[in-house]
Parts: sequence; structure tokens; C-alpha cells
Amino acid sequence: MAHLIFYVSVAQTLRCINGFKYQRRCHKLTLGLATEKLREMKMRLSNSEYDGVVVGDEEFEIHYQEPPESYFGILTTFS
Repeated sequence: MAHLIFYVSVAQTLRCINGFKYQRRCHKLTLGLATEKLREMKMRLSNSEYDGVVVGDEEFEIHYQEPPESYFGILTTFS
């Protein structure tokens, strides 16, 4: 019975670690996309494509990014 409890606790710990890895990956993807959009906006501003034009809110909105389904296969491989 003690072995079963141990294995369940290890499985829960691994599931938690994988969840944190997944969340970290989502944050990295979102931050990467935001950085890329900011870089594009800076380039457009420096090229004066925005001559007095107000930038809309949709230009600044970055939706939360999630990795593709294949990412779950990678997580189980490394744990």
C-alpha cells in the first residue's frame, strides 16, 4: 500500500511540474509574439508609415498563446 501512495504522489508531482512547464511555454510564446509586434510597430514608426495616424487598440492586443498539440508529446518524453 505504501508503494501505491508513493507512486501516486510521484505522478501528482510530475503532473504539476509538466503543468508549470506548459504554462511557462505559453508565457514565452505570448511574450515572443508581443516582442515581435512591438518590433514591427517600431519599424513602421521609424519608416514613418504612421504619419499622424492613431494606432487602434487591436494593434496592442496580444492574445494568450498556447503551444501546438505536439507539445504534450514532448512533455511526456522528458518527464
